[in-house]
Amino acid sequence: MNINNNIMDINEKRDLLRRLKAKEVLDQDKVIREFKGSPVQQTFLMSNAKVRIVEGANRSGKTEVCAVDTLIQLTGIIPDQIKDLYPREFIRPGRYWVSSLRYAFSRDVAKPKVDKYLPERLCKGFNKAANTQYLEDGSEIGYKSMDSGRDAYAGDSRLQVWLDEEHTEEVYKEAYMRTIDCRGRMVMSFTPVEGLTWAYNKLYKKAKRRYYTKNKHGIKEDVGIVHTQEELEKLRDRELFSQENTDADADPNVEIFQMTIYDNIHLPLSEIQNAERENKDDLAGYQARILGIFAKISGSQVYSVDLILKGKAKCPNVFDRGTIESGRFVAQKDGRLVVFKKKKPAGQGNYVIGADIAEGLEKGDFSCAQVIDHNTCEQVAVWHGKVPPEEFALILIELGKYYNYAWLLPERNFHGFAVVNRIRDQKYPRLYCDDNPDLRIDKVKEQNKYGWETNARTKPIMVQDLGEFLSQGHVKINDPNTWDEIQTYVYLPNGKTGAMKGCFDDRAVALMIALQGYKTRRPKTSTVFNKGQLIRNTTVRPDPHTNY
Repeated sequence: MNINNNIMDINEKRDLLRRLKAKEVLDQDKVIREFKGSPVQQTFLMSNAKVRIVEGANRSGKTEVCAVDTLIQLTGIIPDQIKDLYPREFIRPGRYWVSSLRYAFSRDVAKPKVDKYLPERLCKGFNKAANTQYLEDGSEIGYKSMDSGRDAYAGDSRLQVWLDEEHTEEVYKEAYMRTIDCRGRMVMSFTPVEGLTWAYNKLYKKAKRRYYTKNKHGIKEDVGIVHTQEELEKLRDRELFSQENTDADADPNVEIFQMTIYDNIHLPLSEIQNAERENKDDLAGYQARILGIFAKISGSQVYSVDLILKGKAKCPNVFDRGTIESGRFVAQKDGRLVVFKKKKPAGQGNYVIGADIAEGLEKGDFSCAQVIDHNTCEQVAVWHGKVPPEEFALILIELGKYYNYAWLLPERNFHGFAVVNRIRDQKYPRLYCDDNPDLRIDKVKEQNKYGWETNARTKPIMVQDLGEFLSQGHVKINDPNTWDEIQTYVYLPNGKTGAMKGCFDDRAVALMIALQGYKTRRPKTSTVFNKGQLIRNTTVRPDPHTNY
């Protein structure tokens, strides 16, 4: 610079202009670069899943992180927090959609979040008629609304469609079609206040993996709790966990990212505490709005949601998974037998096994066996899978032998008839049969009906008994999947009871059958068998803590 006349020459002016422009770029980009996400948010941003579902509590940061995700891919600006880890192949400028339930929500919620992170230097303009934001490089963000109907989502390919809040299944499917030919992706973010809708059945339950957090200090996170300020501070210290869905029909293209209100590190503690107070008496609302978990359902629920939520919260986190081979439990990562309680030795414990039997088709229902401790009425194990009935019969026999020759109650309806016959052919010594002479097939020959029959007479009893066992605390259920099926067990339009549309009830029905065995085959002695032959009876005292 010329000191005498304080006038810059042309090169100095260019250099200053370059530095000012660089500073302007840094200032505009720093909004994204300085974004600090929670462990779940970071994992969401770096996930390569085709379909990503952000299931978050109110004010958990779900809309914020989805806006950041959209703009990282569009602009290539990456938060410093994940810059060295972010997969560069995710950066794909092009055409994107952001959709809300109504246009007002797009205008007042989703678009302001996008505008917050979109650098002004990259903006070319917004066309109100087309509801589209255009970028300098030719990319665009189109804003849609679900109330426009399914046809509004027809059209050209989109690299990503972000549905802010839960959309209808038909709109989701139409939007999904726009991503197929360009290897695009889907994102849906919502608080599950609508209950167990299609998104629960088709996405949440089918997702291959679920990511979630827990606090590192062991502070209880459960429905109805109002934490102290000190506890809330510690609740923000989160540790990331993942849970893999081992079911055969799990969809490897879908991942769930569950966020609690405690995951939002920017939310004042006083507001979190106020939210807890406002929802503490509504357990289903608390579960959805504070913990970000599906709770209440649409439809007429048979069993109390409060009982279910309280019971599910007590399920153990540690269990064994495997199979029974040659009379021994063998651990397997993808085993169909889940064990919650160690088996008692022969002579010290009795068990009953109820079984719901399916045809075994790949796209059909599941077969399930519920193992109940005959003295304490505690669920100790669950077998769940798809196999032909004849194979399931052998599995039940091995399971029965392993559990000290437990009483077997296979449902004899439909495909169950073949299972019952196979078990009889193998001369298993404890196969349930009706004691009532009026229920015998042939009263002259005194031929009993083996297995359990679910019919118009027994089904209402099964359903009512499960309700009484639950309300009176007589049964202890350790399997969260069983609780899920009890939760989606509803009154159907035809007056009967069964699984809500899109759900299954095999675990629930198998448990109902097991409880009938618990009622009718109460053990007075503990029986020891050797190769199917009775060798010893020993008196077993009832558990004093269990009501019969």
